Amino acid sequence: GYKSVFLKSFSIINLIFLLLIGIFTAKTESPVFLIIILYFLFLYFYQGSLAFYDSILKDVTNIDNRRTVSGVGMAAGQLGNILGMLCVLPFVNNNISIFGISGRPSAFFIGGILAFFFSLPVYFFLKDQKQTNISTNTSFRFFWHTLKAIKKIPHAFNFLITYYLFSDALLTFQLFITLYLEKVGKLDDSTKTLVIMIGLLSAIFGSLLSNKINQLF
Repeated sequence: GYKSVFLKSFSIINLIFLLLIGIFTAKTESPVFLIIILYFLFLYFYQGSLAFYDSILKDVTNIDNRRTVSGVGMAAGQLGNILGMLCVLPFVNNNISIFGISGRPSAFFIGGILAFFFSLPVYFFLKDQKQTNISTNTSFRFFWHTLKAIKKIPHAFNFLITYYLFSDALLTFQLFITLYLEKVGKLDDSTKTLVIMIGLLSAIFGSLLSNKINQLF
């Protein structure tokens, strides 16, 4: 009954750390270890917010449109990534200063501002459904009951294991693709952005087609 509260709280916290990354990376005297800690905290609260974001899907959909809404939501997110990169690229390439921050650090700072702005509808309009009082012990018992029950459905259990391995590999790829393109491919920021945008376009089409593909199986 408090999913939206945690979603809003975690997302605001992760955006604060994103802004701090932009501020401290702009200062040449900032210790690298501090940047690593800030990035860890940003990513921790971002991934944490996804747990609540995903669980809200069944609250804002019904069984008939759930797959369609999920696909549209994923596509919109990838489109947001593309628009975000297009917005920050001029600041990165031309060293345009915003609040005294320019170059690559400005990408983090502007990204945090844009993410906050486009999250405002969630902060103001997303409400939780009727809350039910469930104790922590009940929650853990339900979790273990579900874990035991899922083992009796081999296909579902195998799917969860496979999805975990796949999503972990995909996340690792997303986190390090820009570093790989720069260090191995020797690409500049503009070319890296173009390559990633092409990849995101395929993700958009894949998300929109996911409902049709699921219906085949």
